[in-house]
Amino acid sequence: MSSFKILGGTPVVAEPLCNSCKNALLIRGFSVAEVVYLCDVLYPTRSVPFLVRECSMYADKRRDDIEAMEKIAWLITTPSINRKVGFVPSVTSAVSSTEAPAGAPVNNDATRTTE
Repeated sequence: MSSFKILGGTPVVAEPLCNSCKNALLIRGFSVAEVVYLCDVLYPTRSVPFLVRECSMYADKRRDDIEAMEKIAWLITTPSINRKVGFVPSVTSAVSSTEAPAGAPVNNDATRTTE
């Protein structure tokens, strides 16, 4: 008796997409087999009678959407229009003694005289 391996055949059972989807409602019972999946993308909300491997309307609830990322993003402003924001080469990053970035500590050692 010989055995054959069919490529692209039945996939290995993995965690269903509904477990991590924003649009899914999961109702779990006490037994491992007691799980009801409801999909909120469909109108009206319908029960999904099988484990989902691939879905075109999948929205990962572990990742933030663009509005949430914009809400927590930092707003970077510069004191002058001609100054660049972000990473600059080390040659141009040297700040002159008269120009200090906003919020930087002031160094008053230059006004002291040594005896």
